Amino acid sequence: MFVDQPSLDAILQEEEIKPSVNGSLGLWRIVLIKNLPYLDGRRNGKVPKFLTHRLFPNARLVYNSNQKNSTS
Repeated sequence: MFVDQPSLDAILQEEEIKPSVNGSLGLWRIVLIKNLPYLDGRRNGKVPKFLTHRLFPNARLVYNSNQKNSTS
């Protein structure tokens, strides 16, 4: 799970949900992103796509599927 600092602060303040000692939240590994490259949230939404290896460091292969649905 890629989060910025305000989102991480909100997660840490929750009493019902606490990250584990190794920095994971359930099955998700928390990765703090600093200095987001864009001001536009739509572009920053692509950051996890390009940094998938940070979420799954033991994976040998990562597959990204780009798909556009058309009804024509």
